[in-house]
Amino acid sequence: MFRTALRTLRSHRLRFAMPTVDVVLGVAFVTGSLLYGDSVRAAVNRARSNSQPDASVSITADPAAPHRLDDTLLRRLRALPSAAAARGVVEGRSLLVGSDGTLVGDLNQAAGVNYVPDGGGKDVRYPLAEGRGPRGATEIAVDRRTGRAGRVPGRRPGAHRRGRHGP
Repeated sequence: MFRTALRTLRSHRLRFAMPTVDVVLGVAFVTGSLLYGDSVRAAVNRARSNSQPDASVSITADPAAPHRLDDTLLRRLRALPSAAAARGVVEGRSLLVGSDGTLVGDLNQAAGVNYVPDGGGKDVRYPLAEGRGPRGATEIAVDRRTGRAGRVPGRRPGAHRRGRHGP
C-alpha cells in the first residue's frame, strides 16, 4: 500500500504540489494585505497627528446646526479651566492671480489656511523655509512652487473670489 502511494506521488508530482503552493500563496497574500492595511492606517494616523502637533481636540462646524464657530465660541473655549490654549483655524480653497491675469498654480491643490502665529511670530502648523509669516489681512505666504510660478515677493497678489478676481 505504501509503495502504491509513493508511486502515485512520483507519477503525479504536480497534482500533489499545486494545492500546497496554492495554500502557501493564499496565506502569503492575506497576510500581506493585512500588514499593508495596518501600515497605511498607522501612516495616516501619524500624518494626521504630525499635521497638528499642538492640537489635542478639534471642533468642527456641523452644517445642519444653527450654531456658528466664531470669536465668541473661541473666547469661551479659551476660558475653560482645562484648556491650555485655543486657536481658530480657517481652511478652504484659495486661488492666486498672476501678474498676467491668469490663475497661478495647480487648481486641484489650491488650498488656503489662516496663519495663526504664537508669541514668537511663528505658526507651528506651517514652518516657513524663509522670510516671515503674514502680519496682517493684506499679506499672504505662498509655497515655493507657487512663488516660482509667477509670484514676485513684495507685489500685491490678486485673489480669485467666486468667478471674479481683484486685489
